[in-house]
Amino acid sequence: MSVVILWVTKASKSQQHILRSLQSATEMNVHVCNDEQHAIKTAEKIKPSVILQSMQGTHSLDLLRTYKIHILLTHIPVIMLGLNIPKPMRDYAFFRGCNDYIETTANKQELLTRIRLQSAAYLQKLQCIDVKNSLETTTAKLETCQTMLKHVSSLDALTGIANRQTFSQHYEREWGRALRETEPLSVLIANIDHFKAYNDHYGYKQGDACLKRVAQLIQEVLQRPTDFCARYCGEEFIILLPATTAKGGIYIAEKLRKAVMDLNIPHQHSETQPCLTLSLGLSTTSPMLKHKSRDLIRAADHARFEAKRQGRNRLICKSI
Repeated sequence: MSVVILWVTKASKSQQHILRSLQSATEMNVHVCNDEQHAIKTAEKIKPSVILQSMQGTHSLDLLRTYKIHILLTHIPVIMLGLNIPKPMRDYAFFRGCNDYIETTANKQELLTRIRLQSAAYLQKLQCIDVKNSLETTTAKLETCQTMLKHVSSLDALTGIANRQTFSQHYEREWGRALRETEPLSVLIANIDHFKAYNDHYGYKQGDACLKRVAQLIQEVLQRPTDFCARYCGEEFIILLPATTAKGGIYIAEKLRKAVMDLNIPHQHSETQPCLTLSLGLSTTSPMLKHKSRDLIRAADHARFEAKRQGRNRLICKSI
């Protein structure tokens, strides 16, 4: 393991043997900076694993403080060199962030060992920081993927609108809110008329395109952000209309029924119209404790069935 050393001092006679010892060690890569004014720029350039600096006067401690507040140098260990430095000054240096203090009279083996230990600790810290950053990045990506997966799993694969399970979850929340706030709640179920005959005649590819277009049209008809639509099953769509009375629900249902007819999608084998049509069932209530949430959907489904029985391409309303 190579130890990159920044020597920040003009070596005195007592320090010459230390510098020579470092330069003679094969794994030590020593960069000498005789001018302390250039120490920061030099450190930024060579990215040392250890900084060796003479403890001479208060300016050396000021430079030490600069290392420790520098965003790129803050973790680099700084070893101060000195001879018979008073303990209060050494203590202050450690308080300022000095990692070690070595007397210039130290023997070569002690010197090299302490430098290696500081360098190894620093490189290990860098690895830990890299692993932490990598983990944070991976975690962020994973959370993004989980969010996307959750979103995708909430949608119907064909039409791109909410699926039945998502609707059920959303419906239960809205039912509870309407019950607390004593507000009306409407459910509308729309069924494409004679869709099996449409698929048999035009093919499943065209049938899928038809379902997508109707799903898109429903979203265009619904103007309020609180309105919620989903593919219920096959050719059925279900729409939740919070804070909506029967009159408001009828308005939306008729608007949707006419909008589908205005698409003028040919349906030669329809027994109702030569174009695509909808049968719709609407149910409205102001939830009370005696009601069960599923009752409203059942009523809308019964109304839809009645609309089909009465000749299709129409709206039937029921209440609970």
